[in-house]
Amino acid sequence: MKKEQAPLVLRLLRYDDGRGEVYLVTNILDEAELSAPHASQIYRRRWAIELQFRSLKQTYGRSKLRAGTPEIAAIEMHWSLLGLTMLQLLAVKEQAQPGEPANKTSIASVLRIMRSMMAAPLETRASSESLRKRLQDATTDSYQRHGKKKSRNYPRRKEEPSADPPKIFEATVEQRAIACKLMAKKVPA
Repeated sequence: MKKEQAPLVLRLLRYDDGRGEVYLVTNILDEAELSAPHASQIYRRRWAIELQFRSLKQTYGRSKLRAGTPEIAAIEMHWSLLGLTMLQLLAVKEQAQPGEPANKTSIASVLRIMRSMMAAPLETRASSESLRKRLQDATTDSYQRHGKKKSRNYPRRKEEPSADPPKIFEATVEQRAIACKLMAKKVPA
């Protein structure tokens, strides 16, 4: 309003993701163009991407690159992504059964397995300790968690409250009048 720009016209979408309500705001107003189920599917996929970034930065240890120049940092990042992807594909190959989806692969377990195998490459192992068998078992926890997955005594953790539902206020008569003027200015007749 202060800059006399046309108001944003947005749509609020709400759905339950199994752990609670999720609120999404979009500027796509047409339900046919973006339905609520499609928006929730996009959100879930975006979350999977965030988890992949977390795996790269924290589990794979690439939160800080060692390169001294931007060009070398880009190369280092490309090779890190390639290495992480190859490890994931190797584990998924061993975990997937024909006609069934693969289990959720644990990146941390795969890294531990590969590091231990590389530490003693000439060691003879029982068939139950083979790379193939160990990668088959490198999956995330399958049990239902009853509490939060966090350290009880972690001293630096902040207890941040979860976000509340958005507060929506009805525009006043004065705000509507200003919006109409700004919209008329934006689209010449």
